[in-house]
Amino acid sequence: MGLRQTLAMVVYMLMMVVGFGASAVGLIALLVVGLATPDEGSPTCDGEVMHPGDSCYTSYNGNAHVSSYDEIMQRRESGQRQQQVLIVGGVGLGGGVVLLLGGRWILRWASRDQ
Repeated sequence: MGLRQTLAMVVYMLMMVVGFGASAVGLIALLVVGLATPDEGSPTCDGEVMHPGDSCYTSYNGNAHVSSYDEIMQRRESGQRQQQVLIVGGVGLGGGVVLLLGGRWILRWASRDQ
């Protein structure tokens, strides 16, 4: 086995480990977190449970912001968190598959005639 094959085998093994890891993390994110997100319950403001008609006053970097109960519930319903988890999970799964296929290609490349 020459230097080319040895180097290709090392790269192949690294790509397999990272590819399987990324695929597993992406799949877990998609299946467990993305599809089984529990209901978060009623929103809170300063540790107090909010009810319909309540407003929450917050300050961030010197800017005051008022959020009503309805606004908070609408943001939750829009599913921003789930969308982010699905994007991260999809990228992880897709990237893992690309690494797995790329590792296989590197192994074939190294074994062909020079």
